[in-house]
Amino acid sequence: LSWSPVLLQFVGSRLICGFVSLYQSNGSP
Repeated sequence: LSWSPVLLQFVGSRLICGFVSLYQSNGSP
């Protein structure tokens, strides 16, 4: 299984976006 840079960047951006939205929804009291 070889990861293309574009696919890796896409997955990475989706992961970061999901993590940021989760942090913003749960981080504020």
